[in-house]
Amino acid sequence: NSHGAANGIAQIGTIQGAILRLGHHAVRAIAISLNVQAIFAMKSAESLFDPLCFARHSILVGLVARYVYARRLKAGDLMNAISPEEVLAGAVLHDLPIGLLAYVAPEAYESLHTHCHTQRMSVEQGFEDLYHGSLRELGGLVMETWGMPTSLILAVRYADKPSDSPSEREALMAICYANAIVDKFANDAGEHTYSSWSYTVQIADDVQAEVGLEAEEFDMVFPKLLEQVEFYLPTKLMAEPMYIKGRRVS
Repeated sequence: NSHGAANGIAQIGTIQGAILRLGHHAVRAIAISLNVQAIFAMKSAESLFDPLCFARHSILVGLVARYVYARRLKAGDLMNAISPEEVLAGAVLHDLPIGLLAYVAPEAYESLHTHCHTQRMSVEQGFEDLYHGSLRELGGLVMETWGMPTSLILAVRYADKPSDSPSEREALMAICYANAIVDKFANDAGEHTYSSWSYTVQIADDVQAEVGLEAEEFDMVFPKLLEQVEFYLPTKLMAEPMYIKGRRVS
């Protein structure tokens, strides 16, 4: 298919073939990430949380992160690196703490959503402002409690500060870069289907140097990745109408 062709992967006709090609760790990580996304496929007339936007954002970040990380791997100087598919899975889960907050504490989520939107700041900054703690640290602890793979725990814990991670920094830089790129896209294009509140994100110099794309390559690749998002969305999200504050929006 076009997704495989865009990433230089030959078509795979069976599940067994996919597992052999990707590896059990990668398949498990992808399955976990997409299933966790499906947990948040809820429709509430009383919540500002938009699960379809949440899923689209996370999946697009995953696709971009996998591309830039696979590109980085081609340099050949990363030892014992995780696979691009594991980076995809981690990137899909990078905003898990946001979904969890909306799921278990909707009032707290609404306060955070409103604060971040009003102040034009990141979720991490907004959570620190309101609750004087780290949302990502909390999410990482939840992942550890659930017994998730290390690569997924690191993606949730260090997606915004990859240089602080004890390992897999290049993979986390790819996720950090992809998240910034998607937020910038949502902000510049007014594509709020990909971000509940968009703002310009400054990409750190070390992240740009390690995994950043040149403008010409980005302009060629990003539209192709954008086309793939709908194929990864949980079916339930696509089949039911969406309500935000009692108003049907899809």
